[in-house]
Amino acid sequence: MTMTRSIANCLAVLHLSDPTLFDNAENLDEEFQLIKQNYHQRILQTHPDKNPNTDGTDFRNVRASFGIVKELYSNDNVKNNTFATYLAKDNVDEADDGEYNRYFSSENVPSWDFYQAAADEEMPGYKVEGAVSGRSKCTTCKKPALKKRGKKKKGEEEAEAAPVADAAVEAAAVVSAATTRGQPEIVKGEIRVGSLDDRSGAYGRWHHLRCWRVPKKIWQGLTDATDADVVLQDLLNMNEVLLTGVNDLDDEQRTLFVAHASSSSNWASYDTWMKQNALALTAAAAAGDDNKENKQNRLSDQEDGEEDKKPPAKRARTTKKKSKPSPGLSSSNADASASTVASGVAKGSTSAVVISSNAVVISSNAVVKTNNRFVIPKPGIGLAIVNKLEGKTFVMSGIFPEVGGGRGLTLGKAKVKAMIEAFGGRCTSAI
Repeated sequence: MTMTRSIANCLAVLHLSDPTLFDNAENLDEEFQLIKQNYHQRILQTHPDKNPNTDGTDFRNVRASFGIVKELYSNDNVKNNTFATYLAKDNVDEADDGEYNRYFSSENVPSWDFYQAAADEEMPGYKVEGAVSGRSKCTTCKKPALKKRGKKKKGEEEAEAAPVADAAVEAAAVVSAATTRGQPEIVKGEIRVGSLDDRSGAYGRWHHLRCWRVPKKIWQGLTDATDADVVLQDLLNMNEVLLTGVNDLDDEQRTLFVAHASSSSNWASYDTWMKQNALALTAAAAAGDDNKENKQNRLSDQEDGEEDKKPPAKRARTTKKKSKPSPGLSSSNADASASTVASGVAKGSTSAVVISSNAVVISSNAVVKTNNRFVIPKPGIGLAIVNKLEGKTFVMSGIFPEVGGGRGLTLGKAKVKAMIEAFGGRCTSAI
């Protein structure tokens, strides 16, 4: 994308080409809210999950155009403090090509569900910044983690010094909390993360970065948690949508924020999410095994019936051919090979594979520990036909633990993508 585009072009992509659309906005913040509403509508309309037969150009154009407009707003660079200025007939302000290409060229695409959840956020729910003073305190560190005292067993005598013991336990817990969590004060300049107070519209409940649990709606938008550059781009894409302040961090602060956000040990509700999806995957696996067994039985019955109809001599010749596999493939074997390749990941990770005329959607829902590893087929070996997936477009969803490689939300994706491309297929996104 080397063409020069104006700010007006970017607004037009978001279906904002008439300056009177901003007449009812009392200030720049309200104008940006209108822009965000249009962005959410357009990004959901053009998302690859809903348009698997496209190359994703419209989606990337919408994302890049909003990125340009968002940068102007975030950096207080909106001309005359109104976006209507850029829609005037004589305006020729150009978009930053470097910024546009950075947003446009990214091939990492969070799921449609992620964008749907983001559309429900009227204001960014979280803010990250360097503490402007040393007066704020970490919400987590202010609360000592006291262990719950268990119930006494029946017949157990209570010691007379129990109140003293309880006080000692509480005191020890406070000391332990201070030791493990650190002091509650957030030092001036230290990274802190706060959440939006819906009533006041201000950000509060600040946390040290090390104490902040990354919300599910944010970590689910990280398309490759193993790549720091990708994580940073994902977070910048979320800026002014799910969280704010990322643009204002200096390079060192960004590095620390990216490292914290990309570690699954800091993700809120991650363990629960894994367990819930593990149960769903187990159920899917059981259903898949039943369907596979029924299909095999039907095929076996059909083959037996056809074999019985043949003359004895012909049955003997057919049996002989089957007993000596040939390196060549018949048309029926070729079809079986195509099915094997297309459903290979499903067989290994109990994923759902949906095949249409032009697109294949591969979806997996969870991580389950298993000793069985999926063996990736190689073109030209066994029943794997070279370029059998040529002309098909794939959209990957979920994770593929049996394939291996990567971690967290990127588990198995790189190897599955490489397998698809090895057979001539094409992946438009990995979510």
